[in-house]
Amino acid sequence: MDVDRKLGIAGEGVVGRTPHGFPEPTPIASQIRRITQLTAAMEAHLARTLRVNHTDLQVMEHLMESGPLQPSELARRVGVTAAATTQSVDRLVAQGHATRRPHPEDGRRIVVEPAPESVGRAVSELMPLIGGVTEVTAQLSAHDAAIVEGFLSRVVAVYEEVLGEDGDARR
Repeated sequence: MDVDRKLGIAGEGVVGRTPHGFPEPTPIASQIRRITQLTAAMEAHLARTLRVNHTDLQVMEHLMESGPLQPSELARRVGVTAAATTQSVDRLVAQGHATRRPHPEDGRRIVVEPAPESVGRAVSELMPLIGGVTEVTAQLSAHDAAIVEGFLSRVVAVYEEVLGEDGDARR
């Protein structure tokens, strides 16, 4: 299946091409693009609020989602070197956003965990967005929710096809 069709940027309603050769987006493709732009803006806002850079925010996001992680796992998830992860964790610890502690099962290793205050600050910034999306989702009928879920699953599959499941097109 052609990627243009998978993303809804080809077929009925496509007027032509942009000056740079991209297909003119359908209304759905335009909304997906806008969500992508707003997601990036929200991440930038959160980084400014926490006073961290993009990589440090990615590390914090993984810590907030998963809890304590070993630096090697953080490096793998963020897609940076062990040295870059060490620098990121050093900055987060210095700013009070994270702490290092011995691994609970292997005291020779360490884990990094997010500071509760920083998690609380991030959650307070994110909850209006999360709550709003949850409210909009709750207003869908079961039938409509299944259609939206199916559509979004197919969009995710296109991204994974292009980037790989780990989100790294550099493979």
